[in-house]
Amino acid sequence: MVLAPSESSSIFPPDDDGVPYYFKLDGDYDNFAAYEAAGKQRRLWIANEPNQPPCFVNPSTHTIQSLANAGYNFFVTIEDPPVEYFGNQFEELQIPLNHTANAPLFSRAGIHGPSVGTMVHVGPGVLVISLLNRDGVYSTEAKPIPHTSSLMQASYQNFHHIDTLRHVFLWAVTNQDTFAFLHRFLYTAEHGLRWPSEEPRSFEYGSPEFDGLLGTRLGKLICYLVLEAWPRGTRRITRVVTYSGPTGSEGFMRFDIEPVV
Repeated sequence: MVLAPSESSSIFPPDDDGVPYYFKLDGDYDNFAAYEAAGKQRRLWIANEPNQPPCFVNPSTHTIQSLANAGYNFFVTIEDPPVEYFGNQFEELQIPLNHTANAPLFSRAGIHGPSVGTMVHVGPGVLVISLLNRDGVYSTEAKPIPHTSSLMQASYQNFHHIDTLRHVFLWAVTNQDTFAFLHRFLYTAEHGLRWPSEEPRSFEYGSPEFDGLLGTRLGKLICYLVLEAWPRGTRRITRVVTYSGPTGSEGFMRFDIEPVV
């Protein structure tokens, strides 16, 4: 069941009316069905289903060099991702973490530039997103600002071929729209869930909950990554995994990507 205001054990105190702040978060939509519809449309675009409305997301040609030429800064350090926040998922997915000085498996990469920035950990088959920033400036013909997903793709391709990417982890989710969806529409009695919950929950391809998650801002980000990185109909997001930190003040997500066979 969903937590009632009086039952909340969050570290965040209630507002004056007694309702914890995160029950008041506003998302892009005010009901589950709207998120589900938006996510379903993105899923159908990725699948290259016929008779769909136009999709204006184009393949990304950005590279680290092209971004540097456009005034973006790129830096790299050798550093494992914060695996303590992902439980045993790395082990279950057989993602190695045993660095050596001559053969680093993971690199921490950052791209910062005009109005956008991202920080990721890049390893073979894995992107771990730890920082996303876009200062409300969007692309125009006069000033093309790359999608954040393009920065993620360029970061990964600097180390590995994009076809090897299988998992995208989102660390410490606080995006208002996505957080609002998790709290208000997904972790409810109707779905048999309550927040906070540190138990990873898996939502499979085509389920209402899966489509709802693709309908969020961060779901849109990963859909854009897939639409920009591969020809349509050749890859798909197969599942989304969600869970909270111990206090419920942040969320964690994993998107699995597989080839279409």
